[in-house]
Amino acid sequence: MFSLFIMLQNYSLSQSGKYWIWSIFYSLLFLAVYGYKFNCSDLEEHLPAVYKMLNLQLYQGDYVTEFLASGFSVRYFYNHTLYYSGLVFPLPTVAFTFMLLLLTVFIFYIQKTSFVIFKNHITATITPFIAIILLNKITVGGNTVSDNMLTCTVFANTLCMATFYYAFSSRMRIAVLCCGLATWYQPLVGMQVFLLLLLMQSVSSKFRIKEIVTIIIFYLVSASPMLIPLFYRQFFAEIATPDMLFYYILYVFRNPHHYLPSFFPIADYIKSGVLFLISGLLFFRFPTKYNRQIIVIISGIAAGMIFYYLIFDALGIMVVGKLQWFKTSVWLTIFCSFYIAHFIAQQKLIEKTFQFKWMSACVIALSIIVFYLITHASQLPIERLKSRYAIGQFKKTDLTLMHEWIRENTPVTTKILSFPDDDSFLCEAQRPTPVAWKAIIHEPWFLKQWYYNFTTDYNLERKIEWKNINRREKANAAYSGTNHKPDNKSYSMILLNNNKLPEQVKGRIIHRQGEYTLWQWN
Repeated sequence: MFSLFIMLQNYSLSQSGKYWIWSIFYSLLFLAVYGYKFNCSDLEEHLPAVYKMLNLQLYQGDYVTEFLASGFSVRYFYNHTLYYSGLVFPLPTVAFTFMLLLLTVFIFYIQKTSFVIFKNHITATITPFIAIILLNKITVGGNTVSDNMLTCTVFANTLCMATFYYAFSSRMRIAVLCCGLATWYQPLVGMQVFLLLLLMQSVSSKFRIKEIVTIIIFYLVSASPMLIPLFYRQFFAEIATPDMLFYYILYVFRNPHHYLPSFFPIADYIKSGVLFLISGLLFFRFPTKYNRQIIVIISGIAAGMIFYYLIFDALGIMVVGKLQWFKTSVWLTIFCSFYIAHFIAQQKLIEKTFQFKWMSACVIALSIIVFYLITHASQLPIERLKSRYAIGQFKKTDLTLMHEWIRENTPVTTKILSFPDDDSFLCEAQRPTPVAWKAIIHEPWFLKQWYYNFTTDYNLERKIEWKNINRREKANAAYSGTNHKPDNKSYSMILLNNNKLPEQVKGRIIHRQGEYTLWQWN
């Protein structure tokens, strides 16, 4: 380690090289602070399709997974990226490698964009710490600046951050290409950032109608592998059309934390408002030649939020909800971070700290230490950290052990219903299920059937209420009432999160693991 220090002291790194060192450090620090998730949460929608593609015997009769694995969907390019990588390396290794790589590149472009705006290397170096460590959750609409798991949004946000960098660097063709590629992985994010890109270009000194038309055409071409089949299915394919029940399921029953501004926590508005106010004051204190571009981006995001609320939430024009415009609050947080970081960079103590000649060596050493800690969490003496990082050697919970037992000891075709809060069943147990809270497809033909299955299997009343009610919580409370097998005979086993077994029906206990019980009807 000491020899590494000496080598780096004598070797003059380029500024980009220093940015990469800091990017790796920040990405590891982010995972250390927020943890790393695998095979759970939102990945219940993402990963089962990949497992299915790698092993066609899995998930037979699970119509969500079978659809996502076999046909076109908004997850198509995500699925195939991991699938082809998974043919060579184990999927856990692939997922963590992609997560670390994409997060590092994302942070690198945050630094590069910050430098383009302020021409200050200290500002650029500080910005990611502000954006993804301190302010990661200061957004509105249930979003974060970066996920701590390999979702499709991680791919898209990385490419979109590159989009902003190349746009500010007057390399618009590359910017549009990055935005088009982002659309492959997350169409909504890609299209939202492209709209912001058009706003930015509209106030550029190089503004020409011809240039705008060229940019639009270039984007449509670069994003066409996703946009063409997506728009075909939306407007030409013979599928179920949206109606009020569909909108209720999508916006209120399942996703109010993402779609309905009136349901968002007041605290999120307050925190984002304070951040916006502070950054606004700093905006006028530190003017740059990009003031017009930045103010039109921020104004576009803010105006879009107001429009979204008035047209969708207040007036009830349902189709507008699909824009999910509050996702753009992520970019608002990042741009606010630029100005806060620049203010901090002006302080003499910070300037002196970053002049330390062994700084790069120290950052590399810290990166090695943090990497070791998060990959060997089970060996740490702090109990609450042992299951925080799903990397390498980590302490498995009783639920994970139960899922592994199911995967290793039940027929591959066994359909099992688990409790609603079980957001790792599909990934870990790798067995089909009649319904899962996390595994959904945002289309009418799917959501209506999903709603029927969910309310049936978890004994919920089918009652349309446009109220901020935690439906998943109600389902968990009702799950103890699952004491009979539904008439559709859609499953043969249930996984209980307590030892209160179904009554009045003959059956048997298959396996117990801690508080979890796997139960089967005769």
